[in-house]
Amino acid sequence: MSKCSNYAHDKAMMGGVAVPDPDELLTDILALESWRAQVHKRSEETIKKRKAGPAVAAGAGAQGALV
Repeated sequence: MSKCSNYAHDKAMMGGVAVPDPDELLTDILALESWRAQVHKRSEETIKKRKAGPAVAAGAGAQGALV
């Protein structure tokens, strides 16, 4: 957050605006893409699990039955 705040918030007119160098910017972009891919993968896995429904253990249906 502090890195973003450094570039995004208004600075004093005389102080100028700090701009990240290209290598730093590329590193941040790649880190963001990696994070996005991880979130997307987790989301896809969650969708598959939800579509599959709850896992039912063997004999679980008989637990609630009266004998």
